Amino acid sequence: MMKSITNVYLVLFMSLLITGCSSRTKAFSQVDENFRTGSQGLTFKFMPFSPPDKIFDNEELRFRIEISNKGAEDVVGTNNRAYVSGFDTSIITGIPTNGVEIPELEGKKVFNPDGSFDNVELLGFIRDLRARNIDKYQPAVLATFCYKYKTIADPNICVDPDPFSTTVSNKVCNFQTQPSLGTQGAPVAINRVDVEAAPGKTRFKIYVQNVGSGDVLHDGADILDRCNPYDPKGLDVNDIDFVHIDEVVLGDISIIGSCKPLDNGYLRLKTSGAGFMMCEVDGLIGPAYTTPLRITVSYNYRETLTTNLNIIQTP
Repeated sequence: MMKSITNVYLVLFMSLLITGCSSRTKAFSQVDENFRTGSQGLTFKFMPFSPPDKIFDNEELRFRIEISNKGAEDVVGTNNRAYVSGFDTSIITGIPTNGVEIPELEGKKVFNPDGSFDNVELLGFIRDLRARNIDKYQPAVLATFCYKYKTIADPNICVDPDPFSTTVSNKVCNFQTQPSLGTQGAPVAINRVDVEAAPGKTRFKIYVQNVGSGDVLHDGADILDRCNPYDPKGLDVNDIDFVHIDEVVLGDISIIGSCKPLDNGYLRLKTSGAGFMMCEVDGLIGPAYTTPLRITVSYNYRETLTTNLNIIQTP
């Protein structure tokens, strides 16, 4: 009898152990250590029937837009906003010209590889078309989204203080093997780093490119205000195609002070959406080694989305 009870406990223990291991395996299978991939930040789409294909002038006009954070950075702050424009405000009223706030959205993480999503709504009202002798009104509508974002890249770099040594036959790395870089889960990417070594010194040519579908904007807070299509001042050429270089750190050594050409920490991208900077580290000694080169870039970003309205006079 005692032996039978012991066997029962043993079976129960093994079952719990297997269940626990299975749950743990499932949890680890949901971990994505390579979450900093992709060329998107926020994505936007009009939700079904918002607006509908056809609407009468005695109905409310609702723009409901789903916003997803497909990138690797969180979106926070009241200056991130969505706007709707392109229509005659004497016919469609009530749409706030200061837009609506984009809700806080967590980006992709190790345990959240899909990011997060939410929606915003802008409500308007249509004036009587019959009173204006208008049978139908069919404007194209532009939705504009302005938000702050960031790109972080940390490729492994081979640092060789004595690259042309003939006394060391085996080295752990070769500076001529360029680091592999793709996208970092953001609409701006550090898409290439060229490494050039000299005795005691290593130089880096770091390429930055707009890989998203929108416009890169200067990261100043007032830029987000002027990103509003209703703003009388609006944006000018000096507000577009600038990124701020927050940090360039080799291992634990900040080398951002050596980076050129930067203007007060800003790098200007060309009309093609690409630019580069040269950085270097000096005074290196010792054997070759591999270390991360951490590059952090911040900016504002603008995306647009269009739809067509078909407003019919009420019978």
